[in-house]
This record gives sequence, structure tokens and C-alpha cells, in this order.
Amino acid sequence: MCDKPLIKGRSQYLGYKAEYNVIKLLQSRAWNLQFHRLKTEIAEVDLIFEKSDQVLLLEVKTLNNSWRAFDRIHANQLRRMQNNLLFFRKKFRQIKFRAYVVWVSPENKISFVEVS
Repeated sequence: MCDKPLIKGRSQYLGYKAEYNVIKLLQSRAWNLQFHRLKTEIAEVDLIFEKSDQVLLLEVKTLNNSWRAFDRIHANQLRRMQNNLLFFRKKFRQIKFRAYVVWVSPENKISFVEVS
């Protein structure tokens, strides 16, 4: 999977745990993890998965209250996700890239919202 991260606090622990749960879910659906916390020229991408000619760029967020979901991602972060998506689409035109914000609740309910 990936190297064990240096975890500095509870929020980092919860974030890593959420990423791990997303990894398990997508691998059970035959997606292959390519990168975990990849730093690009634009911004870090939490998870990158591929299957066939498709690639998913994922920003994973822990969620303690579903009504606060959109408070968990700021406009700057959303813009960087969109810019990363454009960057990858231009660089690898033959591959279908999609980007998602993925929310993981304390009960491990995982929700995907596509970013365009």
C-alpha cells in the first residue's frame, strides 16, 4: 500500500484513517492505488486510483457532521483540485481523468462528489 506516515495529532490520524478506508473500498471494487499523497506542481492529491483507461483524483475529508460537508473544503483547495484535473487531462489526453471530494463519516460512510 504505502509507507506508514508520521502522524502528529488526532486530526492527522483521522485523516489517514479516512484515506485508508477509501483505499480499502476502491480496491474492493478493482481500482488500483497508484499514488498516496502525491505532490504535483499545483497541489497535493490525497489518492490517485486507476482502472482500465480511467484515473480518479481524490481529496479525502473526514466528516463529523454531514450538514458541514461543504465547510470542510475551501475555495482555494477546490480551485487547486480543478487545476490538477486540467493539468493531468492536458498531459495525458488518452486517459479519462475524474476528480472527487470524498467525505468519510465517523461511521465510515463514504460519499463521493465529483469536481468538474
